[in-house]
Amino acid sequence: MKMTLDGAVPCSELGASAVGAHVDGLIGELLKGVARVGLGGSVKVRVAVEADTRKIERAKVDQAVTVDAGHMVYERRGEHEGAIGLREYPVEHFRSGAVVQLLGGCWEAGLDFVGVDGKVEVEGLDLERGACDFVLTWKARR
Repeated sequence: MKMTLDGAVPCSELGASAVGAHVDGLIGELLKGVARVGLGGSVKVRVAVEADTRKIERAKVDQAVTVDAGHMVYERRGEHEGAIGLREYPVEHFRSGAVVQLLGGCWEAGLDFVGVDGKVEVEGLDLERGACDFVLTWKARR
């Protein structure tokens, strides 16, 4: 028996699933929403199985995962400052600038939600390369 299964999984759903696996409650739901709206691209998955059902322990499984979604990296810059770097985001979803505005607003809402006064500034915006840094600064509310 030989079988190949392949397809694409949206990064927005993978991101939401990863958040759901680690963050419970209202914060988790908020972050899952950010992932669903803010992540573009997809992960292509392929699994090929070759097996004799009489000798299943000798089955050969070949798998491949290809990511085409860019990535985010968090860098702490100080006690009350950090940057979320967005790199290699699919340009067709990024070029208009709407994703940058949407994610910036989501990060600001997240700061407000956790109860701090904060702001988000965008640095190094490159719409043609799908890259920018969201610089978050915050302080405790009085």
